[in-house]
Amino acid sequence: MAKILIVDDNPSNRSLLVEILSNCGHSIREASDGGEALTLVSAERPDLVITDILMPTMDGYEFVRRLRSVTEIAHTPVIFWTAVFRERDARDLGRECGVEYTLTKPCSDETVRQTVDACLHKGAPPAPVAENFDRDHLRLVLDKLTKQTIEMTDVNARLDALLEASLRIASETDPGRMLDEFCKSARHLLSAKFGLVGMVGANAEHVSVAGLSPEAYPGLKDTSRMDAVISGLVSGQKPVRARNTSAEPGKFGFPKNFPSFSSMLAAPIASPKQSYGWLCLFHRLGAVEFTEEDARLAGILGGLAGRIYENRRLYAAAQAQKMEALGQLAGGMAHDFNNALNVIIGFSKMLLANSTPHDNGLSSR
Repeated sequence: MAKILIVDDNPSNRSLLVEILSNCGHSIREASDGGEALTLVSAERPDLVITDILMPTMDGYEFVRRLRSVTEIAHTPVIFWTAVFRERDARDLGRECGVEYTLTKPCSDETVRQTVDACLHKGAPPAPVAENFDRDHLRLVLDKLTKQTIEMTDVNARLDALLEASLRIASETDPGRMLDEFCKSARHLLSAKFGLVGMVGANAEHVSVAGLSPEAYPGLKDTSRMDAVISGLVSGQKPVRARNTSAEPGKFGFPKNFPSFSSMLAAPIASPKQSYGWLCLFHRLGAVEFTEEDARLAGILGGLAGRIYENRRLYAAAQAQKMEALGQLAGGMAHDFNNALNVIIGFSKMLLANSTPHDNGLSSR
């Protein structure tokens, strides 16, 4: 079996490869960046290096360039292991620096094993680094930075929208209006064609619809059927994503005349103490399905709505108790005052009955 060096700044990624390749009988070494990897290659001379591409200190491309510049270790075969967004560019640039094989994250265990075996049994020495390697390397890194900048801009925009939605939702004192606003905000934040929010059963039935009219789709009025389907999806108290390639609502058990959709995302509306209902978004706009990031945001929104809804209910209950207590107090005071007044009136009548004209100041002069 071979001695393999795994280079990745993410310990979880290294652990995954260590588990796969150790089970094949290979001897594994690990490094967290290109600089550490160069030292280990010089000292231990592994049969193969599997390295991530984008790492701090020294990335995978620079590692390979330096590796190929040292005669004693230049022949060491390398496999790129990367989640880089432009896979074709990564493979092309890899070949320019003598790396023929590239694994993209995620991939199956069998793909890892087959790629490693193919690389180890390849007889030809690695190709030298191409003259235009530095230029292409820089372009790929700049493209990656550009993509990260765009993603960061999108994240900031979502955070701003989330903050605005939170303020609007928290400002609503009526639970029903709060749920309507929550449904509209969630649909907008997660780019859904339409959305539903349901509070049913012991939580007092309420269903909000955003994006479509229940009059145009009567199936949206069948609240009991919708609740049965969506409550079943979020019974594990976690967001759930699903694709619907047929676009048929009946595939999931939704009622007739329910709007068609190709993707769905459901999340519970709950506080840490109690589950109150659900949020369900349909048909991700501009994408085939909802993403893991969408699901995470839906979970945050469901938790936010659950806490606000619970506080509104507690406040309403407290106000009702306060009014009941004031009513009881007012009633008691009125009863006590009436008793005292009856005593006063009765005593006054007794005095008048026992009094003489002289006592009343009516005697003649």
